[in-house]
Amino acid sequence: MVDAVFYLQGEDRWQTRVLRAVKNRFGTINELGFFEMKSDGLQEVTNINEHLISEVSHSPGSVLVSVIEGSRPLLLELQALTIDSKLAMPQRVISGIDHKEVMLIAAILQKYLHIKLNTHDIFFKVSGGFKIKSSVTDLGIALALLSSYFQLPLPAKSIALGEISLTGQIKPINQINQYVREATKFGLERLLVAKNQKIEVVDCKVQHFQNVYELLSLFNE
Repeated sequence: MVDAVFYLQGEDRWQTRVLRAVKNRFGTINELGFFEMKSDGLQEVTNINEHLISEVSHSPGSVLVSVIEGSRPLLLELQALTIDSKLAMPQRVISGIDHKEVMLIAAILQKYLHIKLNTHDIFFKVSGGFKIKSSVTDLGIALALLSSYFQLPLPAKSIALGEISLTGQIKPINQINQYVREATKFGLERLLVAKNQKIEVVDCKVQHFQNVYELLSLFNE
């Protein structure tokens, strides 16, 4: 009988170790702990988001999102690269996120915005080597693809939080206030969310979108 299963994984970029609890009969699961190896042993990294957000690039194809791992929101950068394909079957190279999720969002953008992503090679990754699976990143995926396609960066210090339906509607997410508190703590100044998203307390600019058509306004300013 197994009471708990833990994985201690290395992360070469920051010399950190990720302690992941996958199964625990008497507590919460999917918790993450971050540690740094020093001369006197492993020391806890209390503000992992400082490491994550320090490398976010304000360039076309880059967008900041947030996902909850265990009980903490992580600020992660999504990176997309779209380019005209020279192949009969365009390449799809995706890491850190479900391949089908990215392809679904690309199909929605092509259907409603008439952007020919089916003739483009698409390269997509989650910065930092993380693997995520959450519908709250739908809006971030869409904006990363559009930003790369138009070769225009998103507004600086912004974060995208929202789901996208098959009809192209932007939908609100749960636990939004937990995401917002973490985002504003690290100096993010603009929230990109659904039109009907309710936020209790916010110390930054909020930009609402009802559907994917309205996302184009970010690239027409």
